[in-house]
Amino acid sequence: MHKNINIDKLKCLAKNNNELNFLILNETKQDMEKIEKDINNINSLMSNIYECVIKDGEKINIISDNVSSVYDNIDKTKEILLETEEYNISQNIKKKTIIYGKSGLIIGSTIALPISILFGIKFGIISCISCGIIGSLSGRIIGLKK
Repeated sequence: MHKNINIDKLKCLAKNNNELNFLILNETKQDMEKIEKDINNINSLMSNIYECVIKDGEKINIISDNVSSVYDNIDKTKEILLETEEYNISQNIKKKTIIYGKSGLIIGSTIALPISILFGIKFGIISCISCGIIGSLSGRIIGLKK
């Protein structure tokens, strides 16, 4: 009988051991499923991060292109401003030379008028034209120097 009790205990222990193994396997299976779910969530997060990085990279490229375009526009604007400044300077010089030239013509003609009254019309016309030319040229030279 002593043998029967041991066999019964062993059978009971074996049955309990099988149940224990089943519980351990079931718990392990649940842990594995949880790990698989976590891995899938991490994979999903990584995919979302990758998409964000790609989109942000495209935005950064667009921003970089825009910055380059701005620098190009600034360079072109500088060139245009320099050309405009040079043009304005040349226009101012032309205006000054015209103004000084006309002033010289008027002054020269004014000086020649009394000469024409004193020495006659022919001499007066010649002196008026020559004084006008001399006054105009000297006015232009003065205008160029300023």
